Amino acid sequence: MPIPRKAGPPPKMVKQQAGRPDESRSVGQQLRTIRRQRRLSLQKVADESGLSVAFISQVERGLSTPSLNSLQMLCTALRIPISWVFSEPDDVPHEERGRIVRPNVRKTLRLEKKGIRKELLTPDLGGKLQMVLVQVEPGGSSGEELYQHEGEECGHVLSGELILTIDKDVYDLKAGDSFRFPSKLPHGFRNPADVPCSVVWVTTPPFY
Repeated sequence: MPIPRKAGPPPKMVKQQAGRPDESRSVGQQLRTIRRQRRLSLQKVADESGLSVAFISQVERGLSTPSLNSLQMLCTALRIPISWVFSEPDDVPHEERGRIVRPNVRKTLRLEKKGIRKELLTPDLGGKLQMVLVQVEPGGSSGEELYQHEGEECGHVLSGELILTIDKDVYDLKAGDSFRFPSKLPHGFRNPADVPCSVVWVTTPPFY
């Protein structure tokens, strides 16, 4: 998996900080806006990411949702941290910033066609670990291809059922089950049940 480049300087300001999404915009729209602001062609992003022009175009138009691995590759090609595709609430009280996260002001990443919603439970995207509430709709998954990165992760299934694949091993997890594994092992997950699944997922160092 490509090593993410250090994020370059932010593009020029528009109505909000360039590249920073709001709740009404899809991941594809966000990526297209950032690509255009950086004056990058579809072909250039395809060359940098190793993904096809057709696939990137489908993502930008909302016809396809990238896997977590493909999303990381796109963000690397655009020279932005993957955290930029999280929604960014701006109504957090000053005295709580960096310490407290209220349910109504969580940064959120939606991969709707994958049936995945991720809410950041840690106060920001810094620090040495990251805690995320992962909600997987029935049939939702991280994608067909497994992904991997540096670090370690663990989690606790709050509700529903999760099929967790770690390298060549497959685990059927139910509410109350927990897990831990090195992130360098190829991994992925899916919800095989007909009800949503919720998992508190912790990664160190932060993946997003």
